[in-house]
Amino acid sequence: VFFTRTLFSICLLSTSLMMLAVALLVRSIPAFAELFVHVIRFLLKWSYHLYQRIFLLLDPIMQNQLGISAMEMPFRMILSVLISACLGCLIMLILRLRISWIPIVVFVSHGIAVTWLWIDFFEPQGLHIGEKI
Repeated sequence: VFFTRTLFSICLLSTSLMMLAVALLVRSIPAFAELFVHVIRFLLKWSYHLYQRIFLLLDPIMQNQLGISAMEMPFRMILSVLISACLGCLIMLILRLRISWIPIVVFVSHGIAVTWLWIDFFEPQGLHIGEKI
């Protein structure tokens, strides 16, 4: 009887602790979401500044050699995707991760997002992801 009551008490305590942990996790979802938005905004702005410097270096060369501007939309999209894929492969090589198609798709999506939001970086309000203005 003692062993059964002890086992039941331990199970009841662990169930209560699990329910408390789940409740705290659910309660903190908005804080995690806000942190996630800030991290994404920081990464996109950092990427924008990096890509802008690369494009400003490549633009005169491309205009002289090919007669096209790296700052125009279709070429900017292609270059952003290529730069993101190359940086992703470099990061995976440095971290000694196996190169697979899922991280490459993530980095290509990053390049598309930077290009898609390129104009928003010039707005006076800046980049607002998921915020009501």
